[in-house]
Amino acid sequence: MSNLNPFKILSNLENEKSEVKKLSITDAVVAVISYMLISLFTLEIGFSVIRSSSNSILQLLLSIFAVGVTFFAVTAVFYAYYITNLSKDKIKERPVKKFTLINVLLLILIVLGYLMLFDSLLMPIDKILPGFSSFTEGIQLISKNPIFLIGYLGIIGPLLTEFVFRGIIVGGLSKKYSSLKAILLSSLLSGISTFNPAGFMCIFILGILLGYLYIKTHSLYLCIIGDIFYSAITSILLQYYPQFLLLISSNTLIIVLLTVIGLLIIYFGMKKLFSNIENQYKINSDLNKK
Repeated sequence: MSNLNPFKILSNLENEKSEVKKLSITDAVVAVISYMLISLFTLEIGFSVIRSSSNSILQLLLSIFAVGVTFFAVTAVFYAYYITNLSKDKIKERPVKKFTLINVLLLILIVLGYLMLFDSLLMPIDKILPGFSSFTEGIQLISKNPIFLIGYLGIIGPLLTEFVFRGIIVGGLSKKYSSLKAILLSSLLSGISTFNPAGFMCIFILGILLGYLYIKTHSLYLCIIGDIFYSAITSILLQYYPQFLLLISSNTLIIVLLTVIGLLIIYFGMKKLFSNIENQYKINSDLNKK
């Protein structure tokens, strides 16, 4: 049963004690469909039970249970079909510490740069695409239940998204295809899974950023933190400060300035982050030789 501990599964992938099996494009499509069916099934049951209860405390407990079951079900199924544990002789003596405070701070900086770029240059385009209003309405609906807002939209949702689309799909596809093809396919599938043109654009571009981050760092934790931070800031801006998004996208000079600053932050943040991890790999390699 300990093998089905969701946090242990994530930890083993992060510390390279397990690896993802090689995937074809068909395998990746099946993985996405499986993920969507499991998530929709468990969450819909949770929503149905919650809506039928008038007791606020009971609703709270049921919300926690629904989110927990979804997390466990997805990780358990994907562990069984797509992950292989490494033998002891293949496990590195000293796992590379990629999830450090400085790397997390650099990641947050990178996401802030991406938000500057997206909200100034791409958000005006996203807002005129079909489905944008339903996307924001969905966030407002979820926000009425704090457990789903914090537990699922803010934590478990990004965690499962990165586990499936970056950890499993990018990791599996990159063993058969080029890194670029793996990143683009994963981003395309994650965007399509929203069934929303506005949501597609948002998720597709974010997927490219996080997919590249995963290929370069092999850190699932960093991708998860990046997704959580992006989701939190975007949800807050869309729900409470839509006038701010309107302001920064209404002036050409502001758009150009924020786009340039955002790109520079992303570039230098990634350069430093990748350098930190590369240096850690070198240090570990030297220690293992001694």
